[in-house]
Amino acid sequence: MLNKNQIVLIEQQLHHIKSQILGQDSIDFTKTSFKNIAGEVHDSGDESVAREVVGLNAVISERQTQELSDIDAALQRIFENSYGVCVDCGIDIEFARLQAFPMAKRCIKCKLRHEQDLHKNSI
Repeated sequence: MLNKNQIVLIEQQLHHIKSQILGQDSIDFTKTSFKNIAGEVHDSGDESVAREVVGLNAVISERQTQELSDIDAALQRIFENSYGVCVDCGIDIEFARLQAFPMAKRCIKCKLRHEQDLHKNSI
């Protein structure tokens, strides 16, 4: 079980990560037309770069959205006094793991099992 100081430390870390994500300056190419990215007169190379930039921005945006959701879920678990307990097996998650990845909701064993199950289902 985590002590009060550990919880405060993790909560500060979560808020710091969240503020970093929200403060990132990124160009929103989803609001920019393809023509503006590739240029008025463009060749296939320009088109290829423009497509890659638009696709990369979508991936980055999706990853940031998921990370913000994970942070909010971790903060909610702190509020509900269930933070630091594995959602699968119910054992305490090691503080070192939570420091390294404060959004963790599974212990190492359950996380590995979860990833193996996801891999099996994707084949």
